Amino acid sequence: MKSEDCDTWEWFGPEEALKRLEGRRQGGLYCIRLKDRSIKYPKGESPVIYIGRSNKDIRSRLKAHFVSKDDIGKRILEEAGSREGIEIGILLRLKTEEIPEIERSLLSDFQKRYGSKPRYNILLDKPPLR
Repeated sequence: MKSEDCDTWEWFGPEEALKRLEGRRQGGLYCIRLKDRSIKYPKGESPVIYIGRSNKDIRSRLKAHFVSKDDIGKRILEEAGSREGIEIGILLRLKTEEIPEIERSLLSDFQKRYGSKPRYNILLDKPPLR
C-alpha cells in the first residue's frame, strides 16, 4: 500500500465519519486532510496533515481527536480553523496484526514522496494510543 492510496479513499467530514462508524468496534487506519488547501512539504504539497490508526476502535480514536479534543485534535482543528475545514479518509476491514505495518508503510511512503511525515505525525515521538 502506498501513501498516495489514501488519496483514493472515500473522504468524510468528522461528523459523517463518526456517524458511519456508529456501532462498529473495529480497528483501521485514517488520514486527515485539510479540505480547502494543502501544506507545503520539502518535496511538494499535500492536504494530508495526519495519518493514524486504531487497532481496536477507530471511532473512539476519532472521537478523542474531534469530540474530546486531545492534543493532536486541538492542533489539527486550530490548523483547519474548524471541523468543517477537515476531511477524514477511513480504511477498515483489516486484520488487527496488519494495521501497524500498513500505517508504517503509509507514513514511509508519504515521507519518500513529500520529504517528511505529515505535519502532525512529526509531533509524535510515540506510537498511537490504541
